[in-house]
Amino acid sequence: FVSGTGVITIPSVTGVVYSIGGTPVTAGPQTALDPEETAVVTAAPDDGYYFAEGTVTTWSFTRDA
Repeated sequence: FVSGTGVITIPSVTGVVYSIGGTPVTAGPQTALDPEETAVVTAAPDDGYYFAEGTVTTWSFTRDA
């Protein structure tokens, strides 16, 4: 995440499905957040995969004003 531009870049990870605000997203740079906007990114295991207990699966990003 680049706080100055508000761009979140989603990595390409086999077995992981990412979403922003509950909407699935593809790997790569996402649409820039507006100033002071916050987005929550979540990761979930894809079918046939699992995360170990205690794995961090949620991140919050806020663009600078």
